Amino acid sequence: MKAFADSTRFDLGGLNNVWSETGILMDADGKQLLYFGSDDSTWEIGFRKVLDAFLERSLWPGWNVRFCPRHLVDFAEALGLESPMTPWLGDAPDLYDLKYWIGSESRLDSLNDGEISSAIMVRKGGAHYLHTIDSMYVTDILDHGEELVAPLLKPGLDKLVSGIDGDGLCSSALIDCDGRTLTYWYVDEDRPSEYFQRFWPGWELVDIQDDYQAFSKATDEIVAFDESIDMERAIAGIRACNHIDVYDDKPTIPPEKFESMLSSFLAGYQP
Repeated sequence: MKAFADSTRFDLGGLNNVWSETGILMDADGKQLLYFGSDDSTWEIGFRKVLDAFLERSLWPGWNVRFCPRHLVDFAEALGLESPMTPWLGDAPDLYDLKYWIGSESRLDSLNDGEISSAIMVRKGGAHYLHTIDSMYVTDILDHGEELVAPLLKPGLDKLVSGIDGDGLCSSALIDCDGRTLTYWYVDEDRPSEYFQRFWPGWELVDIQDDYQAFSKATDEIVAFDESIDMERAIAGIRACNHIDVYDDKPTIPPEKFESMLSSFLAGYQP
């Protein structure tokens, strides 16, 4: 991989997420491996934690492996370059209809199908209002600005506990009207905070990327996370990563060597 990287040069500013659905950045000086892409590593937080530990201990010892939820924005920041994902700040964009998401025909607090994609919590006047939004990404409605607040000031959930393994929260937002602070986390969002600042003038925006634990603390653990991981599922996912060619399915690392590495890793790993 390093030999390929040394032989390849490109202008980061010429890329965008249409052309770069996955990416790897190797910082040989700082011994950092940054990456994004793959549905499993993006959405399966529990699997990603095990995968990163395997990479650090077995394939890249001495290196820090980090997933980049902001994709090329994180790469540019690591390289000290200007972000290639400049937000469009022209006329107001075509916004989703709030009635669809949090109105009378809403998917608000729809927990029956077992998939929770996002949570949104409002603090106002010392009270809090917590809701889930089914099958959507909470950052997709942050560009409604303060219009979001009023429809959410109604009874919701007392507390929410989400898993990190399989279906569970992938993004959330905390709208603190008393402190005029918007805190949000996500696993897949290439728009930098300047985009959302346009719709929340006078507010402090706290972008904590994929740090769901920090978000839990911000909500006083009203939104909590179950850290349990299905190790059999995670191991199967790591094995699948060794077969990247969908055409001939040849393993990248010879099977015997790979299984030996995996066994050594599992002998000393505690999730």
